[in-house]
Amino acid sequence: MDGRVESLLGRLRNLNDSASVETDAIFAVDRVLKGRPESLRTLVVTQMGGKYGDVDVVVEGLTRLSQGDRHILFLNYDRRTIARLSIHPRMAISTSWVRRLETSKYKTRRLNG
Repeated sequence: MDGRVESLLGRLRNLNDSASVETDAIFAVDRVLKGRPESLRTLVVTQMGGKYGDVDVVVEGLTRLSQGDRHILFLNYDRRTIARLSIHPRMAISTSWVRRLETSKYKTRRLNG
């Protein structure tokens, strides 16, 4: 998926564990590289870690999604049985890296980070 992060929402996977923070990113899809384009315009991308209240959980080796950033993501459906907070399909990043992109009319380049 090629698109941008519209908003972020931190939450706890386990209400009894304040370190079990996950972040749901609302991801606006501009271009589907593989899949069904008509059904994949807005997604929820879930990542381990993030901010929830006063807690900030950093997962080593994981690049956090940030609001407003543009990304190309390789995703799988997140089929865990957790409460749905959105009508959008819930996805998980299928590779161990995320790269931020800067796109102009003529080219796309990777940013550091």
